[in-house]
Amino acid sequence: MICQFASRGLKVKEVPISTIYDVPNKHTKHPVTHGLSVLGRIINTVSQSKPLTIVGVPGFILLCAGIFLGFFSLIESPLFEWGWLFQTFLAVFLFILGFVMCICALILNSLSELLNGFRKSLDRDLDAQ
Repeated sequence: MICQFASRGLKVKEVPISTIYDVPNKHTKHPVTHGLSVLGRIINTVSQSKPLTIVGVPGFILLCAGIFLGFFSLIESPLFEWGWLFQTFLAVFLFILGFVMCICALILNSLSELLNGFRKSLDRDLDAQ
């Protein structure tokens, strides 16, 4: 809610409240499960506003790592003791994963820009009425 308020230029004020923790129906979620769901929502919120940073940068790093390992696989000097075959499979996997992440980041960025434009025009239409 804070992110939505900030995007619309609204201000948030904190007020002191009193709490009672000994309620009969306590929270049913496990703390770890609840913490992971909150973390997932935070990542989702940030990735909607900055998809190139959150998805694109790690994708580009994986893409470069795949190219780097692939280069060393081509010259057949394994970096790992497992041999060049494992290194080649790892290079292909990293390259494909990085490429897909970069494409997804570009698509998510386009959708985010489109959605932001739609929201701004909707806000203008509501203000005009």
